[in-house]
Amino acid sequence: MDVEKDLISFKGDLDSHLNMMDVEEVNGELKVLLKYKKAGTGNKEMLNQAAMIRFEEINNVGGTIKCPMCKKVFKQGHEKFVAFIPNGPKKNANIEMVHNHCAKKLRKLVEGRK
Repeated sequence: MDVEKDLISFKGDLDSHLNMMDVEEVNGELKVLLKYKKAGTGNKEMLNQAAMIRFEEINNVGGTIKCPMCKKVFKQGHEKFVAFIPNGPKKNANIEMVHNHCAKKLRKLVEGRK
């Protein structure tokens, strides 16, 4: 019985985190955005799970996902992580899928914005 309750709780948490995100077309590409008006106190692990689901939805409709750093399309088996890139207070954050080997370049870019 506890497993069923845990599963229902997990699904509810995941749904609430999915509701914080939208997929929008930006410059001809489908992008995942974390809406600042919807984003509450999100759990980082759940936000990562929700973002991966949104990226999978983009793949399912035939969209491509490109690393913002090297501009290469993700292929199955590529090592990757999800990056949340804020655009300032009271603005939507970009959620990007980034190759592991591009992490250093992304860190420099984000640190340069501060």
